[in-house]
Amino acid sequence: MTTTETTAGGALAIRDDQNQWTPQQLAALGGLGINESVGQSDLDLFLHQAQRTGLDPFAKQIYMVSRYDGRTKKQRWTIQTAIDGYRLIADRTGCYVGSTETWAENGDGLVSATVTVDKMVAGVRCSFSATAHWNEYVQTSRDGKPMLMWARMPHRMLAKCAEALALRKAFPQDLSGMYTAEEMAQDEVEPAEPRRKHATFRDGVRAALADINDATAIYMREWWKQQDIPPLDRDRFTVDHAEMVMAKLKELSESDGSAPTPPHGTVDASDPSDSDTGTAT
Repeated sequence: MTTTETTAGGALAIRDDQNQWTPQQLAALGGLGINESVGQSDLDLFLHQAQRTGLDPFAKQIYMVSRYDGRTKKQRWTIQTAIDGYRLIADRTGCYVGSTETWAENGDGLVSATVTVDKMVAGVRCSFSATAHWNEYVQTSRDGKPMLMWARMPHRMLAKCAEALALRKAFPQDLSGMYTAEEMAQDEVEPAEPRRKHATFRDGVRAALADINDATAIYMREWWKQQDIPPLDRDRFTVDHAEMVMAKLKELSESDGSAPTPPHGTVDASDPSDSDTGTAT
């Protein structure tokens, strides 16, 4: 695995032999929401994971998020992997040959999603299946209703959880100990503390923004500024702001497929959730 094949180029390229983040890399991580509250040990671990997995944090294949730990009553930083990062790692083994997905429903709605991952083992095609159950993964509000992407795209969200489970079964050496944002959302139950609640719904918005294309990112960045929405990692960003963002993303996803025109014709292609709009620095 070579650095140029797995990480961003130029000043942001992560070398296999580096033992700390460079100033340019730290500045870019700040734009992704990794701020001064992150301890050195967490930063060191994040660098190690990026090097070990060959995933690019600047392409959102792997990232750190702040979560509320109910046991310690403190915020803690956790490393999460995008489902695209999972697929990339599996594909690099040369043994991954695809996957299939199915859903089970009853009169009350979605019950579970099952994903089967196929892998070549000693020349034989083998299947590894995993099932994710709705009531174990769905992210809900205080009144028990699905939140954000779980309300708008339930099949897709649950399938991501099942796919992550199946990929870990098929490629344990490569993926053990790594989890996706969709899996981790339920790790943070609806909070008593306001900050804990904020961290939960922010994860849903962050996961949704990670899935948008460049054209939509350009549009969302300008729209975010026009709406005067606070950065994602600040307490001023509320559930109402999250609902606004998710509604706009849903509106764009249901359009005719043409690239949205930025409200003021901006050509700024940076992340809509960067330091000027969606995350704190």
